[in-house]
Amino acid sequence: MSNFQILVIMVTSEIKDKILSEFKEAPQKGEFNMHEFASELNLELHLVASIFDEFVALGLMDIEKTLGLRRVNFRINALYFDFVRSGGFTAREKTKILENKQLEFNVQLLEIELNKLKSEIESVKNTNPTLAERMLAIMSNIASITGVSSQFI
Repeated sequence: MSNFQILVIMVTSEIKDKILSEFKEAPQKGEFNMHEFASELNLELHLVASIFDEFVALGLMDIEKTLGLRRVNFRINALYFDFVRSGGFTAREKTKILENKQLEFNVQLLEIELNKLKSEIESVKNTNPTLAERMLAIMSNIASITGVSSQFI
């Protein structure tokens, strides 16, 4: 077994927002040395480069890397300002968490309603078995689409 230790740095929303904030006061376009930039932030160069790749993919800025990342030309896009003003990556992450909690809550409510409906269908089985079968099939489809318990099949 080797004595190497692996240091894993997780790229968080806060790190991305910190990098974004470095450009708040910058001119709309310019250049910088990515090696020095990464060193100032105390981050690995490859992490900073990948974060900038994400900024480009999101349309926040355009960059042109030259001289082995020693000189990076950048241009800040209008979307950058809207994104930063709306809270950046941290706000986007919090929004996703809230949306997921809301979705979980809605699925729980749906499961409760499907359970109520299933018990009501039992009473319809005797008078209209075809309707009851169709309703159970619909409930089963809803349950499988939403991830609700498969007890409706």
